[in-house]
Amino acid sequence: MVDNDELLKRITRLEQANSKLNKELAILRAGQNCRSGVRVFALNFSKDYGEAVANALNRELSPHREFYHDDRELYVRACVNVRRCSVFVIASLYTDQTETVNDKLAKLKYFVGALKDAAAEKVIAICPYFCYARSDRKVRSREAVITKYIAQELEAVGTDRIITLDVHNLQAYQNAFRTCHSDNLEAKIDFANYFGSQLAEVHPRNISILSPDAGGMSRCNWFRQALMKRLGPEIGIAFLDKSHDENDSSKKSGDKIVGDVAPIMIIYDDMIASAGTSKLAADACLAYGAEQIWLVATHGLFVGKANERLDLPHIHKIVITDTVKPWRLSEKLLTKTEIVPTASRVAEAIRRTYTGESLSSMFES
Repeated sequence: MVDNDELLKRITRLEQANSKLNKELAILRAGQNCRSGVRVFALNFSKDYGEAVANALNRELSPHREFYHDDRELYVRACVNVRRCSVFVIASLYTDQTETVNDKLAKLKYFVGALKDAAAEKVIAICPYFCYARSDRKVRSREAVITKYIAQELEAVGTDRIITLDVHNLQAYQNAFRTCHSDNLEAKIDFANYFGSQLAEVHPRNISILSPDAGGMSRCNWFRQALMKRLGPEIGIAFLDKSHDENDSSKKSGDKIVGDVAPIMIIYDDMIASAGTSKLAADACLAYGAEQIWLVATHGLFVGKANERLDLPHIHKIVITDTVKPWRLSEKLLTKTEIVPTASRVAEAIRRTYTGESLSSMFES
C-alpha cells in the first residue's frame, strides 16, 4: 500500500524525467534539422538578435548551454554535433544590465575554442558590435592597443573569420588580424531606406549630411551617395571642425560647420557613446539655422552623461540600429528614438559566407 505522499513524490520524479527526455529530444531534433552542415548559435546575451537572424535564414538556432559557477567562472558548450560543420556564433559585445563586455568577450572566446576542439571545420564569429574598437592605436606612450590584443586572442582559440557591422576604425580592425579573415558590413543602406521613406516629400536641396569630424567624411559620403539614389542628387555634405583637449581626449570643442548647411541636418556617425560630440554637432547645426536635426548612429551606447546631453528640444529624432539594446536611454529619449533592424543584413552575410558568394555586392545601394 502506497500512501499519498509517496505517490506524489513518484509522480514528481516521473514528470521531471519526462521533462528531461523532452529537452534531450528537442536537442536531437535541432541537430537533425541542421541543413547542409551549418550551425548557427547565439550566446544568451545576443539571443533576441540571434533569433531575428535565424528567422531571416528560415531556420532555428542550434542549442547550447552556458552558465556561471558560483565563483563566476564560465561554463559553455554546444549541445549538438559540430564535427566538420561551418559554425556561426552571434555575439554582440557590449556591457548590459547583467554582463560586462569582458564577460561576454571571454564567453565568446571559450565557446569558439570549444567548437574548434569539437572538430568544427570553420568557426565564424558574428559581432554586430565589436568592443574596444576605439582602442585602436597609441595616442600616448605606453597605451594599450586593445583592438590588436582581442584579434590575437580570437585567433589563438581558432576563429576562422569575424564579421562586424560598422566597426569604428575599419583600417585598424582589418590590420589587427593576421590569420583570421575579417569582414565589415555597413548599415548605410538600411539608414538610406529609412530616410528615403521618412523624407520622401522633402526636396533634396533641403537636406545635408553632417560628419561630427573631418575623419568621418568618407562614412558620411557613402551614406549620402546611397540616400541620393533614393531622394535626388542635390543633398549636401559638411563636417564639424572639432578639436580635442591635448591632456584629456574626452574634452571636445567645436562650433564651426564646414560645407553645406540645410534646413534638415542629418548628423551621421558610427556610434553615440557619451554624446559629447553629438551635442556639439547638434548645437552647431542649430546655431547655423537648421530647422530639423536628426542624430544617426549605427551603435547607440548612451553611456555617462548621454541622457543629459541628448535631452535637447532641437534634436528631432535619434536613429540607431539594433546592434546594441538602448537600455541606458531614458524613457523620455526613447519616445523619439527609432531603431532600424539589421538582422536580415547579417543573415544574408551568413548565407553568402557559407555558399562562397561575394559580400561586396551587399554594399551597393
